[in-house]
Amino acid sequence: MDAPGSTELPVPYAGQFIDADVVCRCCSYNLRGLYPEGRCPECGTPVGISLQGDLLRFAEPAWVEILARGIRFILWGIAHVCQFEVWYVLELRGYPL
Repeated sequence: MDAPGSTELPVPYAGQFIDADVVCRCCSYNLRGLYPEGRCPECGTPVGISLQGDLLRFAEPAWVEILARGIRFILWGIAHVCQFEVWYVLELRGYPL
């Protein structure tokens, strides 16, 4: 049993072949009949990656960093627009900054 707070998730089909239609994340090859420890015959991607799900914790760290950079850029833009709006309203009401 995993310790409380553990981030490890059980891998479905561990030790047995995949008996459902699961497609490879990279090339969309049907992985039915393969073992989770194996590799996709089309592109060589580990089969276990396609079984993990779409959570960001399973994504490549470089991709997560790109997403984080984009969100920081969006938040920075929103903050600057709000700052400009406050300045503009104060200037209209005669409160020079």
